[in-house]
Amino acid sequence: MDELAALRRAIDALDDQLYALLVQRLDRARALGALKPVGGRDPGREAAIVARLSAHGPLDPELVALIWAAFFAASDKVQQADRLDAMLHAERAQATSAEGPGAPSTLRRRED
Repeated sequence: MDELAALRRAIDALDDQLYALLVQRLDRARALGALKPVGGRDPGREAAIVARLSAHGPLDPELVALIWAAFFAASDKVQQADRLDAMLHAERAQATSAEGPGAPSTLRRRED
């Protein structure tokens, strides 16, 4: 077996595991986003996480900060998307209830 191919397969397997863990992390970030007030990221918490992880070694703290910055940004992005979805859903529900049954929706495309 070619050593290069074996190493690539091993890295692919690790990537699959990392991906699954990232999905779990984003699911929990979504749940957290539903509970916390609107205001975005918490730089103090992010710095504490990076410091805690960097203390494990052997990765360079700058590398840890770079990788986790992407995780933090992804978490923020899904939380913002969820808040936007919730706002749009609330606006649609309000518009529908204000129009009454059978009234044409103002959110639908007008037929001219």
